[in-house]
Amino acid sequence: MNFTSREEYIRAMYYIFHIEELTTVEMALLFKRAKGIINAKLHTLGFSISHEESIARKKKKGRQNYEKTMRSGKTTRIKDQIRNTSVGTKNENYARSLFAYFLYDYFDSNVFEIVVGINNTGILGEKEIDIPIIIYERENGNLFRFAVEYNGPDHNFQGDIEKEKIASSRGWVYLPLVESDCGRFSNNPKQIEQCVRTICQQIKEIVSKIKL
Repeated sequence: MNFTSREEYIRAMYYIFHIEELTTVEMALLFKRAKGIINAKLHTLGFSISHEESIARKKKKGRQNYEKTMRSGKTTRIKDQIRNTSVGTKNENYARSLFAYFLYDYFDSNVFEIVVGINNTGILGEKEIDIPIIIYERENGNLFRFAVEYNGPDHNFQGDIEKEKIASSRGWVYLPLVESDCGRFSNNPKQIEQCVRTICQQIKEIVSKIKL
């Protein structure tokens, strides 16, 4: 960074960061300095932007998908929550939140609207659906309904056969999610995320087949 005066240095840094809106990574490449050094210099100058402004800049320049950024941030927060809680219902709630965010990685939000519900005993009469999911296709009004049953490995799956029959008769696709292959709930965010991703992929494939 070769500047003739501190005033020139401040003006240049202000212009690059606030007017041209370069990221610290881009500034590091420009000045051939480590990103940490750039961050330190900006901090010393009192140059900073809020998280919301950072996302707005990335959205404006097309460097990052805005919706995915927001979902990622929410996923991180709920992941922190599960680490401080325990099994069963807590894990199910975590999975429910992940479905709400992850499904838009598989479905275009400009085409589909997705609703992920809470435990519901009205959809299948007296039988409960753990995680009801409804996907609405705006253009032609198609409606796709999924009943996700959240279970641990020691669950009595015999009772779910009746649920599946009722779901099918009412136009719902029944999808069991088995969290762990051990004798208890995992309480493991990564493992739950993998299970949710698997179901999301199944849902995408089912919707694609129905649309054909």
